[in-house]
Amino acid sequence: MTRTELAATTEFEGRTVNLALAGGGRFDDCQLVSAPRRRARTFWVFTSGGDVFVPADEVLEIWESDQPAVTGR
Repeated sequence: MTRTELAATTEFEGRTVNLALAGGGRFDDCQLVSAPRRRARTFWVFTSGGDVFVPADEVLEIWESDQPAVTGR
């Protein structure tokens, strides 16, 4: 994702989202706690009862659950 695309992901904070990852992995129906900012280069998501920190360079797409993808490559 470009810097502009990453900056736009903050609009999803507090919402239920899906993440498509490099290598074919996914996180579906997780809550985005925090999007990457300045030095913090990870997505903080809450899924399956726990916190997960996903490096921004591993995320290809992010979109709100039950919506079409809005960012990515």
